[in-house]
Amino acid sequence: MENRNFPAPNSKLWFSSLIHRSSGDFLVATDGRSVLGYLVGILEKNFKIRKLGFKKQGHLLDIAVKEEERRRGVGTSLLKTLVDRFKEKDVNSIRLEVRTQNRGARKFYRSLGWGKKELVEGYYPNGDDALVMRKMIG
Repeated sequence: MENRNFPAPNSKLWFSSLIHRSSGDFLVATDGRSVLGYLVGILEKNFKIRKLGFKKQGHLLDIAVKEEERRRGVGTSLLKTLVDRFKEKDVNSIRLEVRTQNRGARKFYRSLGWGKKELVEGYYPNGDDALVMRKMIG
């Protein structure tokens, strides 16, 4: 699914290394027979001291849904579950990167309350630019 959804897909080694991180959330949506989609999120700590202590930030690293299952609530359900899990960990915000030319994904994220933060030129290995988006949750 990764290879079909992304111009520069993440490798099996990348996924394997994340599995060993204790702060990772790996969510899989199935219909009981096959995988419909998945999501990878991690907890990051920004060591910027605030009045209440350290700021915790989640990072949505990867989300993919089978093309024939899109616009059926799979991605929305995965993201809502991730938000709930991060809230349990006292996370304040979640960030993600999305290709600037991926208008469908950008529209999807905006519909769920994500906002634009910044543009990063040449972010992806193939030179594509990324839009960093953030959602405040806490």
